[in-house]
Amino acid sequence: MLREIVVAPLWDPQAHGKPGPVLNFRTARDVAETTPHEVPWVVRPYVASGAITEVDGPIKRAGKTTLVSHMVGSVLSGRAFLGQSTTRTKVLFLTEQPPTSFRRVLERAGLTEREDLLILHWHDTVGMEWRDVVKAAIDKAIEFGAGLLVVDTIGQFAGIKGDGENSAGEAQEAMRPL
Repeated sequence: MLREIVVAPLWDPQAHGKPGPVLNFRTARDVAETTPHEVPWVVRPYVASGAITEVDGPIKRAGKTTLVSHMVGSVLSGRAFLGQSTTRTKVLFLTEQPPTSFRRVLERAGLTEREDLLILHWHDTVGMEWRDVVKAAIDKAIEFGAGLLVVDTIGQFAGIKGDGENSAGEAQEAMRPL
């Protein structure tokens, strides 16, 4: 059974006292006028601008980093990826891999000569809080003009232990700074 729920305040607004938190309430018209009619895709239909896209698969068997590195190459060049359009933009890539193994990733994806791809290795963030790494990465992405930020892997950077990546609560908490 479907029910329409209408909530009317049970308090007297004049007698309520101190104001609550400031929230950004907007009219439907405001939302429609300030939101693009079409989704702004970086990689149609996988990566939307302003959204988080999660790539999942078995560790060291699914080819997630390989897939993402080739997608990054397509975005950097503005060419199609898996038969779908991309929006050309610079990329900031946070990797858990050390430079020696990540160089192989760059070689396989044809990215070794790119000046429009910035890389931050996990070992360069040791001792920093995840939220501080995210803030620094976002600041750098804005300064660099990157329209895509890749984090490979969020578990490593956010310090999720054991099977925590499979916990919806822990994964959601790790995504919060993004």
